Amino acid sequence: MVSVKNRLWIMPTNPKQKLQEIKACLPFPVMDLLLKTLINRGYQTTEQILGYLKPHFLQLPSPFLFKDMEKAVKRILGAIKEGENILIFGDKDVDGVTATSILHKTLSRLKANVAFRVPEGDDKYGLSTDIIQWAASEGFDLIITVDCGITAIDEVKLASKLGLDVIITDHHEPRQQLPEALALINPKIPESGYPFPLLSGASVAMNLAWALLEAHFLHEYHDQELIFCDIETTGLNPSRDDIIEIGAVKVKNGVVIDRFQCFFKTEKPLPKEISQLTGITPEMLERDGIPPKEALEKFLSFTANKKIIGHNIADFDMRFLQQAIRKHIGKHFSPPIEDTLRLSKILFPKIKDHKLSTVAEELGIYVNPSELHRASADAELCARVYRSMILQRNHPLIQSLQDIMSLAAIGTIADIMPLVNENRTIVKNGLEFIKYSSIGLIKLIQSQQIPIQKVSVKDIGWGIAPMLNSPGRVGQASISVELLLSSKIHEVDELLSHIVNKDNERRQQFDNNLKNIEKKLTAEILDETVIILESNEISKNSTGLLSNKLSLQYQKPVVVIAVQDKEAIGSVRSAVNFNVIEMLEHCSDLLSQFGGHRAAGGFTIANEKLPIFKERVLEYYEKSQQDATPDQIVIDLEIDRLSDITLENLRYLETMMEPIGTGNELPRLFISKVKLANTYFFGKQKDHFQCFVVKGETSLPAVGWAFKETLTNFGFEKFADQWFDIVAVPEINRYNSTEQVRLNLVDIALHPYERG
Repeated sequence: MVSVKNRLWIMPTNPKQKLQEIKACLPFPVMDLLLKTLINRGYQTTEQILGYLKPHFLQLPSPFLFKDMEKAVKRILGAIKEGENILIFGDKDVDGVTATSILHKTLSRLKANVAFRVPEGDDKYGLSTDIIQWAASEGFDLIITVDCGITAIDEVKLASKLGLDVIITDHHEPRQQLPEALALINPKIPESGYPFPLLSGASVAMNLAWALLEAHFLHEYHDQELIFCDIETTGLNPSRDDIIEIGAVKVKNGVVIDRFQCFFKTEKPLPKEISQLTGITPEMLERDGIPPKEALEKFLSFTANKKIIGHNIADFDMRFLQQAIRKHIGKHFSPPIEDTLRLSKILFPKIKDHKLSTVAEELGIYVNPSELHRASADAELCARVYRSMILQRNHPLIQSLQDIMSLAAIGTIADIMPLVNENRTIVKNGLEFIKYSSIGLIKLIQSQQIPIQKVSVKDIGWGIAPMLNSPGRVGQASISVELLLSSKIHEVDELLSHIVNKDNERRQQFDNNLKNIEKKLTAEILDETVIILESNEISKNSTGLLSNKLSLQYQKPVVVIAVQDKEAIGSVRSAVNFNVIEMLEHCSDLLSQFGGHRAAGGFTIANEKLPIFKERVLEYYEKSQQDATPDQIVIDLEIDRLSDITLENLRYLETMMEPIGTGNELPRLFISKVKLANTYFFGKQKDHFQCFVVKGETSLPAVGWAFKETLTNFGFEKFADQWFDIVAVPEINRYNSTEQVRLNLVDIALHPYERG
């Protein structure tokens, strides 16, 4: 670790041995620069790296892992069957409008009586009592929230009194008390059941939509308990050889709900080649094995005459099981079976072979070969393979998933979710599926001169998301939802025209609000640890954008408050080590309403409580910083030669690491003992820095955005005389159809020799 001001540089390891192990097992060559980066980011096995490089959307966790998902699906399907009226209530930002569109598209496809509403005009954020009363008066029977609702405790109680059921899908931080809704689907609530808590609101809505589509399209599979089985034997002949292990899993809707594993005591010695293949030793059978009769009776109790699914079960496993059960129990065993080997030959006739591991890899399931040839592992892998094949062969289901996943990708990017794990899979696949999307989204993308075949995270973040966000910023978010839902060209053209007008209106509004708020940026306010600004001259719809811009500019937490007649609406953003939602919890007794994430939040407060609120915010900051760890810069890789940073190498990195964004950035490089040449500052505030980084015979252009404060310690006039260590992200600077390698400076320190 190298200490630089208040930041720590966490240096990378040099994973030589791990690198060689992984390279030897990969089915295709991968550049060392990328492999070292992934290893240092925690990808420690070939299977993890393959899962990163080739993530398949069918390998996303089953939506039924959410503990309330089955309850929600049954209630919604019942509402559709009975012709009840369903209201989807969302948020006005991009995550909210994409989440609303996902669920509306899905319920419309299932022939539901469905309508949507998002906050507009004077509507408050979230599920309010006004919305509940309006829904009751309009004859709705069921409300489904998206991207909001997890703190709507009183509102859900009111809905219940008025005879309305509420299903909440959200991803914001819950409070200690949860709403008493019919179902809560939020990966952040305690015991949610879902393994990844950092989903966007759109992705949570996509999970509900996915579950509904499965229930609708997969009648034979949905809600059935399926048994997946595998056996290990001493040979290939059921008349002569013995079963030594049975493994089985019971699965419902893609979720393992029970497991069975049993070793058999055998009279014959265990062949050495079987031990080598399976890892099962005579000692294991002697210690843990039970008599065949007892083992088989337990197995029959576990299967309970249900269908049994296995890979090559028809010609291998079933013959052994029938022989053993007849011999030891004296019963005829002939349950219904399904063979994934036979199914795979139909679905994938051209793959090199149809071994379980080969079929799994074709479906994007990567496993360690050393963990196979054990009955339990093979049974569980068979269950994953079967689920993927069942999903893949249902074309209407796949088409529906592709459509909604593109919207979930947009919501994930717009809400700045980390592009790791499930989020990366959703975004990588969702961007590819945009070409199959509705005409509204496609026309919006084309209007921004973005090629529909190659939409990037940057295209969404800088082009599409701001356009979809604009109507909500000026109080008409429903326009964005209507565009995403529309399939009529003349209607799309009209909606696009409205969105362009709203975007221009939003820009003008933001510029005016920014001028108004900047007038209040006194030296005294800027000296505070948290910048808190209030004004009755700004729009409540601009507080988020304003606080975000100022937080990035001043690298401090920023609170911007729009004061109205009786109450104020505020937003908090933090580009530094500061927990926004914890701060709002600290002030919760003062707030009428609040919610958010670690880095962003919003609130409503009575005007008379603003002075004490400001005191509380500063109080929380001081307390939090006492316990805070110094900001850390985690370095991915050390580079000895600048000549390794070439245009060709960077194009390769971009291609292999896509989608690149928050949590999945290009590698942070540590480059030791460099000089800085041709240095100068630019920009309106002269706070951006440009130079050439020189090491040996090679030099590369570099830029440091908002870098002036970082450089203050080194004395501007001494650059040419000093050696530095730098942390930088290599990037391709694209301008006017030209491409140039550039280093984006993250941090800098004097080289140890210079520090003495």
